[in-house]
Amino acid sequence: HNDRIMFGSSHLYVFHHPKELAAAQKAGIKLKKISYDMAQEEIAHNSGSGVVSEVPLHHNDRIMFGSSHLYVFHHPKELAAAQKAGIKLKKISYDMAQEEIAHNSGFDMQTDGKSKEDILLMEDLVALVPMVNEANAMSEELNRKVFFEIALVSPQARGLKEGRTEVKVKMRHLETDHYWLWSRNKFVNRKFLMQEMYQNYVEGETWDLPEDKDPFYEDPETDMLIGSVHVYLASLTYMIELEEYLVINDYKANEQGHMEVKVVPCTPDGHEATDDDDLFVDDPEDLLDQRMSFAVKIPCLRGLPPKFTNNVYCKYKFYLDKEPVVSQKISGTVNPDFNHVRTFSYEPVTQGLLDHLAYQPLVIEVWGQQTTASTSKMRKNMTTTELIGTERSKSATVVNAGFKNEDEKYRLMCELATVKRRSERLETKMKAVEQIVQSAKERSSNTVDVSELDKALHSATQRFKAAAKVIVMTETAKRKSEDGTIKSAACSVM
Repeated sequence: HNDRIMFGSSHLYVFHHPKELAAAQKAGIKLKKISYDMAQEEIAHNSGSGVVSEVPLHHNDRIMFGSSHLYVFHHPKELAAAQKAGIKLKKISYDMAQEEIAHNSGFDMQTDGKSKEDILLMEDLVALVPMVNEANAMSEELNRKVFFEIALVSPQARGLKEGRTEVKVKMRHLETDHYWLWSRNKFVNRKFLMQEMYQNYVEGETWDLPEDKDPFYEDPETDMLIGSVHVYLASLTYMIELEEYLVINDYKANEQGHMEVKVVPCTPDGHEATDDDDLFVDDPEDLLDQRMSFAVKIPCLRGLPPKFTNNVYCKYKFYLDKEPVVSQKISGTVNPDFNHVRTFSYEPVTQGLLDHLAYQPLVIEVWGQQTTASTSKMRKNMTTTELIGTERSKSATVVNAGFKNEDEKYRLMCELATVKRRSERLETKMKAVEQIVQSAKERSSNTVDVSELDKALHSATQRFKAAAKVIVMTETAKRKSEDGTIKSAACSVM
């Protein structure tokens, strides 16, 4: 309650939380009413504001000219008065000023309770934020119609379970809305070339360069990572098939479409197992030193962004593979049908392979090229400054959106579904044994045929695909509901 949110540079909102307000009033806590003027003053205090009229300066006030020239105001009389009064004033360093700029750009720069990786991330931000601001200033001055912003990419978005959050720079063309993610090193290299280009412009020399040498240009046909899915393969350790319809998430955890994925156990000769093969094992260790085969199938993608319809393909690595598996490339549709199948075989099965299947997800990346869309005449006639102003007025600062918790919930759901499928299989075998015993009792026999028992325990029983699908659909419905209850009428009936 009472948190303030700012969109762009002029739209301010105060968040009203009825339950928190009622609890505070019940406890006798008087909450301050936030007015528009108070919010404006707070923004000016925290992030500074443009100087458009006469403003009194005090000792240690910071002034920023452009995007990279910072000054600390020194007031001898105020400093002397403070020293005489025994007041110790903080000395403002360049690094402190840079951290302040990064903080005001929307990044958390507090060091308390932070890990070593978080502190290293902060150092990267302190170094990159002013460089990004400078690149944007040069883009405006040279009217290159591109805008740069910081992008924080979590290890999960890169297909890793743990690791550092990487700082990348997103360059977006303001006319076509194409964007590219640059590594830190690539951006720094381009930024020095931008400076040289700008210097030539200032000195009146030839500065405009062809596309292949222009540091502000990126080929629209560059392959872009659209998003990825994480497929947990724990069910394979029991030789149970997996069929999922997963959300494709980009580096911000925004939905970019859906992927149908199937992982099917195969017989020793490499053919996909059928109901009659019954490859189910009660314990994953039964697979040790045996031959194991399975097929990864990607039938299709659905609902991709319209801007990504050129040369779309899937790519992934499994276990110890050095080279990625790449599907065919499809263009001209947001619903590509790949019908991709890749069979993997391992002999003998090692404990390392079983651990990998049990705990590490298969990360399938979706790549493609951006489609060149028609640009409105109005945007073509706008300058870079006008285009940037339009973008800032309709967007809020976005800090890295991770999806580690969602990924962990999905993993646990997969494990639960696997346990339920195992229970179904074991229960079926137990019923078969009970029928043999009951049949012997009806014949007044005190013994049972060992071959009948063996047949009951290892016969080709149905694989209960219908039951597995109900489990997966039910758990999917639970994941989509906030309170964990089933809200799908169809799942409730099943």
